[in-house]
Amino acid sequence: MDPKLVERVRRWMLARGDLFSAALVSVLAYSGMRPGEALALERRHIRNDTILVEQAVARGRIKLQKTGRVYRTVDLLAPLRDDLGAWFAARGHDDPDARLFARDDGEWFKVDDWNNSRNRHFYAAFDGVEIGRRRPPTTSATPSSH
Repeated sequence: MDPKLVERVRRWMLARGDLFSAALVSVLAYSGMRPGEALALERRHIRNDTILVEQAVARGRIKLQKTGRVYRTVDLLAPLRDDLGAWFAARGHDDPDARLFARDDGEWFKVDDWNNSRNRHFYAAFDGVEIGRRRPPTTSATPSSH
């Protein structure tokens, strides 16, 4: 997705108080992570200039990355750092082991949880900004400042 389109989706979510989905959209769009990798992020994975990707969630459990590599890093672009900072402030993510995108009960997402979230939040936002249904955003494009 074009960064301008990503930002339209994020603004729509933020206008409805859905900071969780807006932060997740930002991570997916501006880091290039797969959904399972983004959903497995913990506070300790967010560094000054990079995000450490060392695990993924599959069926509610942590697993190695799809590639089987031990870890990789992705650039933490300034707008993504700002979005995550707002998410940390809202959620109180000071504990290094805090899950960034956990279910309401604190557990990891399962397939049904992801499907429900995608249907209720992502697709609602896509419909709301009248862009049609798409996969949740992933792009390697550099975001503009918010």
